[in-house]
Amino acid sequence: MAGLLYIISPSADHKTANDLLLHLRDWEYEGGDHFKLITTSNPYGFESCRSLQPTSPPLRDLTTSFWANYSLQDVEAFHLTLDVSDLYIALDDEGVETKTCILGHRATFRDPKTHAWVRTQQFQKIRVPWDELNMTWCDLEVDNMEFEDFVEGRDNPGGIRGGGDDGRWFEYANDVLKDRISARPKFTRGMLSWNASELQVWFEVVVNDCKSGTACYVT
Repeated sequence: MAGLLYIISPSADHKTANDLLLHLRDWEYEGGDHFKLITTSNPYGFESCRSLQPTSPPLRDLTTSFWANYSLQDVEAFHLTLDVSDLYIALDDEGVETKTCILGHRATFRDPKTHAWVRTQQFQKIRVPWDELNMTWCDLEVDNMEFEDFVEGRDNPGGIRGGGDDGRWFEYANDVLKDRISARPKFTRGMLSWNASELQVWFEVVVNDCKSGTACYVT
């Protein structure tokens, strides 16, 4: 199932998008790319996330990135019209600077009569590092973990899923996935099957990191 990615930062270029998409690739289980960059405000064709083809690097430009300069509230309103996933990922200006993304999770409350969890029209949000974003999203998508499991102070979350928490921001608990996280995917045998364009994108990302003083992870 493809996750939905919105780039709302006007400062994000195609190199930033390629870097993010490489981080979002399923390196842990070699599952490939499974995030769709949303470039339209037309809900037609979004009947199911399973029918969407993921976006794979390299991107050569972001001229079709419709959502640049739009607000997070605009993204959430559109995402609700799709009604295909309770999760979204958004890259804003802060995310470009810090290599993080906003992960939105549709808030729920317990119906006092039926005791069932009911979806609201609002989203709870955390800011997640790119290195941990794919695994966080996957664990939430398959219900392997709950949203509150990724929230700082999760031992006493104060009713995160309950009424009154709609649209709230929470601090990401960065110790949850520490045993499964490597700082950056290394050059592995899986990359031997890449085409020249994919290798060029990876090379550009690594070289940019080296020039900026960030450690190089190619071995």
